[in-house]
Amino acid sequence: MEEIENSMMTFKEQQRKVYDELLREERTSLQEVSAMEKKFESWSQLPAPATAAADVKKAAGAMTVSLPPAVAAFERFLAQTGGHRGGWDDYDHQLFLKLKCKHKNHEAFMRAAGSGIPGRSVDDVRQHDEWYSEYLILKESKKKAIQEWKEDKEVQKELDKAKTEEARLRNDLNKAREKKEKKRNG
Repeated sequence: MEEIENSMMTFKEQQRKVYDELLREERTSLQEVSAMEKKFESWSQLPAPATAAADVKKAAGAMTVSLPPAVAAFERFLAQTGGHRGGWDDYDHQLFLKLKCKHKNHEAFMRAAGSGIPGRSVDDVRQHDEWYSEYLILKESKKKAIQEWKEDKEVQKELDKAKTEEARLRNDLNKAREKKEKKRNG
């Protein structure tokens, strides 16, 4: 009788473990399904890809003509690589950024992102990480170029103001000379 009870207890324990494992798998599956639903939802809100890509390239081409080189390079990079998220949808990119902030160690980040971003492999994450590094470098260059442009504009504005003031003073001086000349001749 005791042997049967022990055998039943062992069987119950094994079944409890199997049940717990199935519950964990179900939770994981539900999370993945939820993530995919969010991804599909974000895709449905995007404009049509063919026209959006063409519009971005046309706009980037038109804008780069009169922009500083660093700004033009950044705009070209965005047009060629899928915008500010590198071709990833908003959900995946935000998850990527969240994991990147959470894990300062690069290898720990790669492991977490490879398994934590549904539908993305470690290789996808590595490529996106390389893209993101390039994105940050070009974005910083753009900021510096814009700051330098603003400073140059400010200097030019001051120079124009000084030239206007100089022209006004020369005009006043010429008028005063003419007046003085008229008094002498007059």
